[in-house]
Amino acid sequence: MPRRYSSAALLLLLSLGCEAKPAPAPAPPPERGPEYAIPLGEELFARFLEKAHRMEPEGEIRRGALEEGRRDTLQLILTGVYCYKILALGGEGVEELDLILYDGENVPLLRDREEDRRPTLGIDEPICPFEPGTFRLDIQMARGSGNYVLRVYKVLTI
Repeated sequence: MPRRYSSAALLLLLSLGCEAKPAPAPAPPPERGPEYAIPLGEELFARFLEKAHRMEPEGEIRRGALEEGRRDTLQLILTGVYCYKILALGGEGVEELDLILYDGENVPLLRDREEDRRPTLGIDEPICPFEPGTFRLDIQMARGSGNYVLRVYKVLTI
């Protein structure tokens, strides 16, 4: 909520030589790196700008292909000093792609709830582990079949 000053308070501030500081200019959007020059890369970069532009990539873009009902599993090492978001995209022929993140004890922590080809985890509330650990990420082809890309993004929390 913006601060409101009475006209007397504003006159006092101005007479003391204090003036409101302008808001800092927004950071320029990141440039698309060469790693996005792959099938689905342009769309993944657009999703990054939309959902995680203040973050930096963690590791490589992961790619795969799945048939309906199949899944790929990734091991992710997440540290306690970063928060994370995970973005994935299914290509042509993919109707619903799902992500499920499990802790080190194989307990499900997060699941993508959308029924589309663009699953995300940690968008509304980034994934911020208290301590480092190995997490399991399942990529499941719920409907359709085809290629997918996935990338993890991070931001320093301290």
